[in-house]
Amino acid sequence: MNNEEIRSEDLGAFCQKFTEANRDSLLIVELVERDGIQVEVARDLPLEKMTFDQTDACSDLITIALGRSGERRINHVVIEPIRLLLTHTKEGSKRLQIEAENGTTLVTFHSGRFG
Repeated sequence: MNNEEIRSEDLGAFCQKFTEANRDSLLIVELVERDGIQVEVARDLPLEKMTFDQTDACSDLITIALGRSGERRINHVVIEPIRLLLTHTKEGSKRLQIEAENGTTLVTFHSGRFG
């Protein structure tokens, strides 16, 4: 297993690269809430885009937009991302772990190439 931490100053570029490498790939998105409860946000929905919005206030945002035009769509918003960790497994799957003010978002995917 290989881990790569994404630096906070690289979030905008990482989100753009993630979108380019994984657009239309099926993702699983889960949220581990602050109280430890794990909620499945989306399963096997295609990635439209992932964006990073830096604000003047204290709430930077990462938005993960999933779904196809004319079908079910989900926008999962990560509030004030603190730490991003990208994990590669020997089996070929990857997991992006985003620790943030509103809990930990786990994004599992198989496509794309990083590093």
